[in-house]
Amino acid sequence: MNADIAETLARLDALMKRRDKLYAELKHSMALQHFWPEAFAHGACKSHVVGSPAEGYRFMAVRGNGSRREWPLAEVPRNLWPPEVEEHARRYPSSLKCASSPAKAGDESGTTGG
Repeated sequence: MNADIAETLARLDALMKRRDKLYAELKHSMALQHFWPEAFAHGACKSHVVGSPAEGYRFMAVRGNGSRREWPLAEVPRNLWPPEVEEHARRYPSSLKCASSPAKAGDESGTTGG
């Protein structure tokens, strides 16, 4: 195969991987906005699962200003779960204990932090 063609194909493969990654990030962001409409009120929003099998798992979203909100994992749509948590739940469904949210009583916004 011609070196130019091989180089072009390699570049296209890299671009396709980047496209797929960005598309997955967009889908996650849109799902997060649907789940928590205020997620992007202060710019970027990152999410992850915290906890352990012993203490239970919670879904945490952290907004651009540092404020955060947590939910018991059982209350969060599975399309927001990280792939490793989804895989663990698929393999060991009884081991995925969901913790209660640590949000303060009377905290209607559910936000903590700034």
